[in-house]
Amino acid sequence: MTALFPGRLLIRCIEAQHVRSRVGNDSDNSSLTPYIIFQLKSKSNDPLKLKSKNGRNKGHDVDFQGDVVAFDLASPDQLLYDDDVLLSVELHDDSEDAGLIGEAQLSIIDILSSESAFDRELAVLRPGDSTTNTVLRLELLFVKARIGMLKLYTHQLVSIGIDEDLSITASTPDGQSNSTPLKDISADDSLNFWIDNNNWFGTLLVQIHRDGDKDKDQSIIQLEPLCLIDLGAKGRGEVSSRVHVSSCNIGSTNMMEMSNIDLRHEFMEAAIVRIESIDISHLPQDASSSPSDLRVVLRTKGKTHHNKCMTTEASINDSKLHWTPSINLPVVDEYTLLLECCEYDDIAKDYEEVGKGEVSLLPLFRDGRIDTTIYLKHLTELGDALDAGVLRLSASFDPPKDVAFPQDQPTMTSYVLVRSEGRVEKKNGRPLNENQDDGVFTEEDIKKAFNLFDLDSNGYIGAAELRHILIFMGEHVTDEEVDMMIGMLDMNGDGQVSFKEFKAMVEADDPSQEDFLSQQYNKQAIEPPSLSVETQQRNDLTAKKLE
Repeated sequence: MTALFPGRLLIRCIEAQHVRSRVGNDSDNSSLTPYIIFQLKSKSNDPLKLKSKNGRNKGHDVDFQGDVVAFDLASPDQLLYDDDVLLSVELHDDSEDAGLIGEAQLSIIDILSSESAFDRELAVLRPGDSTTNTVLRLELLFVKARIGMLKLYTHQLVSIGIDEDLSITASTPDGQSNSTPLKDISADDSLNFWIDNNNWFGTLLVQIHRDGDKDKDQSIIQLEPLCLIDLGAKGRGEVSSRVHVSSCNIGSTNMMEMSNIDLRHEFMEAAIVRIESIDISHLPQDASSSPSDLRVVLRTKGKTHHNKCMTTEASINDSKLHWTPSINLPVVDEYTLLLECCEYDDIAKDYEEVGKGEVSLLPLFRDGRIDTTIYLKHLTELGDALDAGVLRLSASFDPPKDVAFPQDQPTMTSYVLVRSEGRVEKKNGRPLNENQDDGVFTEEDIKKAFNLFDLDSNGYIGAAELRHILIFMGEHVTDEEVDMMIGMLDMNGDGQVSFKEFKAMVEADDPSQEDFLSQQYNKQAIEPPSLSVETQQRNDLTAKKLE
């Protein structure tokens, strides 16, 4: 079955040739005022129906002057019948007692599966006829609705500069609204919006107004609304659109000079992080004994959008809680996934935390897949972090072609996933070239840095050496802070950092993540520090409950 995506079907009406109002009537048709009715049959709703404007009669031909009708298709799969989508086309005459001129059907499954323009000529048959000379010419284009972040750059509006008390506000139909004073705008500033199924078929309203006054009727300058689905379809990178000024209330300003404004914008298409499986073991003793009460909440947080979703009931697999949720998380600038195991109250529709952790998405962006372990912690009221279980996560990544992730993070390394040829690294979204520093340290570089800390040259960095270097650098740290730094890199629990552990930190995508150590355990086959006897006994009891 062909996969169909939400979007907008645009139909441009070109012309109808050899039009006749009645069978066998070849007389002058100057009195005809034809129009077209388009109809799509839907499984879930009444048929979708649109009407064109009346065409201009030219004897036996009709010029529709490029009139465009648009179907907004939020659920195109509801249009499928026998693996096809049929568009019904009827040519009518608006003059009195003329009625239906003819009709035709057009398969558009190939059009909905592409984003190219299609020219079609339809033979229009009057009911009861088997042949016809009437031909209707149409142009069809499907615009796919994309999820992502829209950045609207407003620096060019500063040149309007009526006075310093003006602000610009942009808003979407789903309630997103951003505003900033014109005097504070720099060339890199943008108003950011999340585009998805909640606003695809709406418009972006941009207005300039007095500070504190966002009333549409009181705006100084009102721009013609921008169609959000079209902004997402203009492709990657920065685009400039000439936008019509629909109203201008500046006393002495020449309206002709203000008729159009070039507005810069950029759409960053989201990629999909697919959560394929989750396993949790070693839960604390006081966790719920019923798998139906336990859930996992997943979160990501970006500049304009927050993902939050929850798994359903767990199954039991080898004394572990197991989920195969098939959860899809759209991401643009997000690079961390937060996970929380919780006890869910189905009656109150609320949950209580059992333990939580987080994982960096950078390895996923780089390699296209991760299978990683996260050690969950529960923070008590006294600030103690208690063991709360071990979570195993499998996820895959499906980015748009040739797009580096995370996007819009200029201080981070981003990655382009090339499925068939390995991976290509990009820094700040730009390909690395031979003359550009790729930021990769050789083992010799890492060894030199390690030796700067290893003051006694014994092959390890201890707490005293780290404290000495930090004090020399002007950093005043406590013993507890130094021990915490050592503990963040100490994989085998000996209280000091070896070259191997130091090298793992340097080469890691993001060693600040809580799952850094667990990733190193997996890569280097190092066993995690053993659990205390008390913790192990508690976990054994929990496993028995689950059985």
